[in-house]
Amino acid sequence: MLTLASKLKRDDGLKGSRTPATASDSTRRVSVRDRLLVKEVAELEANLPCTCKVHFPDPNKLHCFQLTVTPGPSSGSALAQLGLRGPLALA
Repeated sequence: MLTLASKLKRDDGLKGSRTPATASDSTRRVSVRDRLLVKEVAELEANLPCTCKVHFPDPNKLHCFQLTVTPGPSSGSALAQLGLRGPLALA
């Protein structure tokens, strides 16, 4: 789903134009953070209940996502009392 891993591979190919000492230190920190973030997103998607869906409009901006919560069978009456119908989207 996420193309961040392929983006990291492309960035590794482009870093040859920079100086090796500073590029390797900053790239190592960024890539470790990005790899951990990809794992966290995968864990988030795996642990969401079936009534929730997460959507990333831009896979390069993982801090911007949409969470859609649809009412389940037991929550229909509670949502109807609030005047809500259909899926509820949070951005």
